[in-house]
Formats: sequence, C-alpha cells, structure tokens
Amino acid sequence: MDYSYWGVKESPFRFGLDPKGFFLSGVHEEALARLEFLVQHQRHLGLLVGAAGLGKSLLLEVFSHKMRRAGCRVAQICAAGASRHEWLWDILGSLGRSAKPETSLSLLWPEVFDRFREAYFMRTPVVLLCDQMESAAEEGRQVLARLLGYGSRPGWLLSVVLSGRPEMVGQLDSGLLERVDLRMELEPWDFSETERYLIESLARAGRTEPVFTPEAMSRLHELSGGIPRRVAQLADWSLLAGAVQGVTRIDAEIVEAVDHELSRARPKTENVHALSPSP
Repeated sequence: MDYSYWGVKESPFRFGLDPKGFFLSGVHEEALARLEFLVQHQRHLGLLVGAAGLGKSLLLEVFSHKMRRAGCRVAQICAAGASRHEWLWDILGSLGRSAKPETSLSLLWPEVFDRFREAYFMRTPVVLLCDQMESAAEEGRQVLARLLGYGSRPGWLLSVVLSGRPEMVGQLDSGLLERVDLRMELEPWDFSETERYLIESLARAGRTEPVFTPEAMSRLHELSGGIPRRVAQLADWSLLAGAVQGVTRIDAEIVEAVDHELSRARPKTENVHALSPSP
C-alpha cells in the first residue's frame, strides 16, 4: 500500500515484533516497571500472562533491548515445542557462545553453567525470557526447572520471565508456581488508550490532521475488543480502504466494512467478536 495518500511514508500502525511499533499504554508501562523491578531486586521468577494479541512478545522484545542497554546478559527463548537441545543452544547463542548441532546434552549443560558462573564473577545479571510457555514441551519445562534450581543459589544473578496465555499457569508444576516472585497480567486497552494509540501513531508517522472520526475510533475499539494486535490491524486496513475510496476521513462505516472482511478471513476461534474486553 502507498501510505503517501495519508501524508505518511509507512504504516503508522505496526504489528509484530518491531519495537518501533510499541505503544506504551498504562497496562504495558506497569508491566515493564514490574519486569525491571524483578531484575533490579534480584528476584528469580516472574510470570507475564495475557490472551493472544495483547503484546506479550513485543513487550519482552522491548524489555530485552532495555536490559541489554543496562548491561545485563539476556537470553530469549521461544518455548513452543522446543527440545532440551534447542533450549540450551538458544541460551548459549544468546550469551555469546555457539554449539554444534551434534553436541550432546552432557557437554551443553556445563557450557551453560560456565556462562552463569562467568556472569556471577563479573556481577552481571542474567535475564532469561521464555515466550509462548503455554506451548512448551515437557522436556523444555524440565530444562527450566533445572536452570531455576541452579540459578536460585545465593548470589547468583539470574532472573527468569515466563510469558504465555492464561492456560500456561495451569500447566506449570505446583513447585514452580510456589517460586513465583511476581505475576503480571496484560489486559485489553480501554477506549482512551485505543484513541491515544491511533492519534499518537499517526502523529509519529507525520500525520498531524485527524484521520479517524470520533465515531470511527469508538467503533474500532468496540470491534477490536481493545486487543492491541486487532486495533493495529483494523486501523491499518482501514487506511487502505479509505485510500481506495478516496475519502478524507475514516468513518465508522469504513471500519465496520473492513472488520467484516477481516472476520471472514479469520479462523472462527480467532474471531474478534468472540473476544471480551477482559482476558
């Protein structure tokens, strides 16, 4: 799409893992502050919980950049179906060491522990961010339990954040849940946050004049359920529809038509109308 129709060079509404598209809503600001508290106060385990589309992965990406700038060593893991080898390879790679694919577990574990010991002697915090934990394999959870048992020793500066959908909590071992120091729950935006996101995103892209009518913003919030990913997607495609129609403002009718088309292409379990404003 040529966004120049609206006087901008690129989409104001980014979705995915691009930190440039991160919008610091009140909910996300509080979650970031709690994650920082976890690391700064040397707590070992935090949970980041939220339904699909609420921005958990992007929040972890932003937090990762922030911790690296603060001098921490950060390892990021996509836990979905990852094997023991994949967990350890990813951790080593994130901490600056690579391992050959054929390297055995008996050699990978000492390498990982050596990285922790190195950070310990340098007094450098290690932050392990594990995303999509609701889809983690049992062997991945076993790796996590061992890492936490090792990293929870006095003086070891290891903080672990487990991120996932609400069902993640029921899948975690009761012993692991007892060790949780901090739990953060993301919720959908309220209307004021959706409105601010639309206005500020357009302004950052260079569009100072209003694009969405007040009625369009209200309808967009209602149809998206305040789910950030849905808000961005619906706003982006509304710009396209408005440009095709040659309008000067996006009204509620355009938003509704776009939502109808997106709903037809979306799996039934992902239909935004089935989403409630609370997780």
